[in-house]
Amino acid sequence: LNRSHVKLYIFSEKLLLLFGFILTAVSLINPLVRTVNLTLSTLTLAYETRHKLKLNQRFLLKPLALVTHIGLILTLTSGIDYYFSEISLNMWSFILLGFMLVEILVSLLHFQEQSLLRLLSKNSWEFGLGFATLSYILLWFNLSFDSVFWGLTWLIVPSLLTAIATWYLPRRKLASELSLIAICLLQALTIHFPETQLLGLVFGTVLMIINTQYLRHLYSVIITLGLGITSIFFYLSVLNLSPSLWVLSGVIITLLLWFIRHVLSDNISDLASTYAQTFDVYAYIVSLVTLTRLIDVSLVYTSATNTLISSIVLMGTVTYRSWQPHISNNRIPLLYSILILAIVPIPALSLPLWGWIELAIATILMVVQTQIFKQVDVAFISIGFFLEFLVVVLEDNGLKYVEHFWIYWLLLATIITILVWIIYHALNYFQIHSIDYYKKALNLWGLTLSTLTVTTISICRLATDYLLNNDLFLLITINLIMLGIAYRSWQKPRQNSLLWFSISTILILQLSNPNLLIPRNITPVIGIILLLINSYLLPHFSTAFITIGMAIFSNSLIVLTVTEFFELPTIPIWILTESLSLILLWLIWTYLKQKTQALAIIYTKVVDTWGLILSGVLLVPIFINRLTANSFINNDLFLFITINSLMIATAYRSWQKPKQEKLLWSSSIVILVLQFLDPNLLNIKIITPITGTVLLFINSYFLPNYITVFMTIGMAIFCRSLIVLKAIEILNLPTIPVWILTESLTLILFWLIWSYLKQKTQVLATIYAKVFDIYGIILSGFILASLTLYSIAIFWGYTSSSFLVIITIIILLLGLLYRTIKQPNNLIFYTFGWSLELLTINITTQFSESLLLLAIVNIILGLLLQLIGRWWQRRTGERQFLSSLHILPLLYGGLGTALRYDSFNSFTGFTFLGFGLIIIGFFRQQRSLKLFVYIGISLLSFSAYELLFYQITNFSWGDKYLSMAALATTIMYLYRLASPWLSSYLYLTSRELKIIAHLHWILGSIFLGLSLLYPLALQQLIGLSVGLFLTQYAILEGRNSLDKIKGEVWVYAGFIEAGVTSIYG
Repeated sequence: LNRSHVKLYIFSEKLLLLFGFILTAVSLINPLVRTVNLTLSTLTLAYETRHKLKLNQRFLLKPLALVTHIGLILTLTSGIDYYFSEISLNMWSFILLGFMLVEILVSLLHFQEQSLLRLLSKNSWEFGLGFATLSYILLWFNLSFDSVFWGLTWLIVPSLLTAIATWYLPRRKLASELSLIAICLLQALTIHFPETQLLGLVFGTVLMIINTQYLRHLYSVIITLGLGITSIFFYLSVLNLSPSLWVLSGVIITLLLWFIRHVLSDNISDLASTYAQTFDVYAYIVSLVTLTRLIDVSLVYTSATNTLISSIVLMGTVTYRSWQPHISNNRIPLLYSILILAIVPIPALSLPLWGWIELAIATILMVVQTQIFKQVDVAFISIGFFLEFLVVVLEDNGLKYVEHFWIYWLLLATIITILVWIIYHALNYFQIHSIDYYKKALNLWGLTLSTLTVTTISICRLATDYLLNNDLFLLITINLIMLGIAYRSWQKPRQNSLLWFSISTILILQLSNPNLLIPRNITPVIGIILLLINSYLLPHFSTAFITIGMAIFSNSLIVLTVTEFFELPTIPIWILTESLSLILLWLIWTYLKQKTQALAIIYTKVVDTWGLILSGVLLVPIFINRLTANSFINNDLFLFITINSLMIATAYRSWQKPKQEKLLWSSSIVILVLQFLDPNLLNIKIITPITGTVLLFINSYFLPNYITVFMTIGMAIFCRSLIVLKAIEILNLPTIPVWILTESLTLILFWLIWSYLKQKTQVLATIYAKVFDIYGIILSGFILASLTLYSIAIFWGYTSSSFLVIITIIILLLGLLYRTIKQPNNLIFYTFGWSLELLTINITTQFSESLLLLAIVNIILGLLLQLIGRWWQRRTGERQFLSSLHILPLLYGGLGTALRYDSFNSFTGFTFLGFGLIIIGFFRQQRSLKLFVYIGISLLSFSAYELLFYQITNFSWGDKYLSMAALATTIMYLYRLASPWLSSYLYLTSRELKIIAHLHWILGSIFLGLSLLYPLALQQLIGLSVGLFLTQYAILEGRNSLDKIKGEVWVYAGFIEAGVTSIYG
């Protein structure tokens, strides 16, 4: 055939196919026409397909064969619809199942390779499954409208697929999987109807058992057993069992499942192993469901015998399961069995006898579990079951109805704890290793019960006392639990953690101690004993520290008990006992320090530490007492004993070897501080400083330091002051004079001691010598300041001079003199001068209150001291130390001159005379200060004029001026005539002395001239004599002058002077 013919053939085929579809669509209106048309179309398609197959034309062969197959199915369907037009949908579903059966069987047959049937059978499997699906859909939507048994018709599908899986190997796996799906779908058609649900489940189970042989998958086994177990429960539901029988059935099913699982686990095949695992899982599920139902039934039907049997069988079943081998070493079955054993007896506990039986059986089963598994945790739970059984029995016998039952339960727990540890110790002692797991479990239970007991007691005591208001039982419980825990911690092999647990428990339980007055002291005492043993077994600083702390706490509690019982003041007695305890602590420390054992060394450090802490703690209430004006500790005797004990204790500790500077310093500071906290009673207040002085002296011996020595001597002065105050109070003496007198005596004593110690070479003696000297200087300054104020008060009229004060000053002067001789220095000289001035004031005020007498005495003292200074300088040649002996005369002279500021009599001129001599005596050898020599010379001249002026006060002014001129002329010639001696004494040149003489010549001339202005009452011969002398001085000065001009000036001045003098002539 050419190409055009082929195209024509193809076009004709397409046109024929289109024509066929058109005719088929038209024929759908009439069933007969439709049937005939489908028949002819199918035959035509079959012929065409066979023709192409014969000509080996593969183009569109398969689609053509598919259309032919569909046409055949439609022809059959149309024919059946035509002949059986009233057929139901359920019947159609059955017909479709027939089509499915034919199609699937056809798909399994073998035809010739090039035959039409083989080509058509290639789609038969898929068409068969499609028919099955359509059939299921029809049944699903129409099942309830007709007989419920129509759903069983679909059983053909899984049965056929199962048969194919069994006998047709090529499609075994696929058929089995499809059969599994079909079986599951079948249950949806049968499960809703009681008539068919059991049949569906049973047939499904049987078919799944067959399919599982070929699939060998876990999910197929799960479905198989699920259907089987569901079948059993549906069968039981048909029997209308009671709730208790339901529970019993569930327990029996669980037992059977685990029994089958046990049997299968011995088979080595994979399928058997899978079945065994699945049986195990379903058994767990059924047991859980049964347990839930059992609890429900037990709560409602508590008297049913079946319930008791079910409970026992269930506990036995899960226990039986836990004994079987498992890939996870029986942990999950074991834990599950424990859970069941713990839960199942709970509902029955409301019935005394039955609850006991179930709990006893659970306990026995747990014991068996323990013997099988030999594990600590299992043994722990077994003991827990036994304890639960014991608790239930006691509760049912009335313990839970006892008033305040909490304390009885705690006591019972404590007793059980002790018994547990006794058994543990027995097992450990006899070395029964076969039940080591029980021994460890007993240990854990002892720790658990003790912890719970201690925690409960602590919480109840902190929250409320109502729950534990039986103090006697509480006391017994607390002490028993302390003893029990301590007893366990002492057993071998000893564990530090248990010892620490015992120690912490002892400490915690002290807070829960009952309020009974006397018995409450038992707990701390027992705690001390236990802690002492613990510290022996666990030699550590912390354990020893806690032990000593407990002893101190016990001591405080005993003191509190005694004070409450005898109605004594609590705080004073407590402080007193604690201070005595402090002494005892350091005595113990001294004893332990001599030991070499490790525990003794630890306790030595601990006792020392507690001693330091306690000494610091005792200071707090003493401070508070002082801040609250002695209202905190209202017993002075107790306070006195406490303070002295504290000082002695701290000092005693600081003296022990190896000596530590910080302890010595702390002791010294404590001693000083406590002096300010001493009671106010003077009778006993003196003792504390005496004690402090002695202790500080010893401290300074061990710590030779300026500060410690300074504190020691200061404390001695404070002590002496208190004694003086007491003497003044007793003898009713004047306070200030006596006080100053004792200070002066103390000063002399200090400098005597200083003089003695200065000769020593030891370091401490050297330090004490310097500090005594310093205190001597401080005391002297204090005495001088006090005497100065006292002297001022005398002049202001507030008081009068006292003989005691004069004696005090004399003693002070003797002391200063002694100190000056031993080691002179300027400060001592100034102090001496100050003291001498104060003595002068107090003595002069005894005779006269005039300041002039004091001024004259000061001038005399200044002159005497200047003479002494010159003598000392010539004797020693040490100008440095004697500068004060030059300055002091100036101070005396200045003070004497100042004191006569408002006085004028026949003696006042001597003050300027003395002051001038003092100034000249000090400054004459200092060339740079020659001006002060001139000032001194001026003061001498002024004093002469003042003395003369007082004598001529009643003269006329002319006679006064004439007398002044005569004095000036006399002084002028005195300087001229005594020039050689004055030049060597005053260290002035002749020229400088001439200038001074010239100045007096001028003054004399002025006074002489002024006298001419007033009438004279005296003889004029004096004026003539003065004028002649002045004239002679001027002419002689002009003649002897080397300077011609100056000479002429002096000569002319002399002539002028002569002219003035001629007036007197």
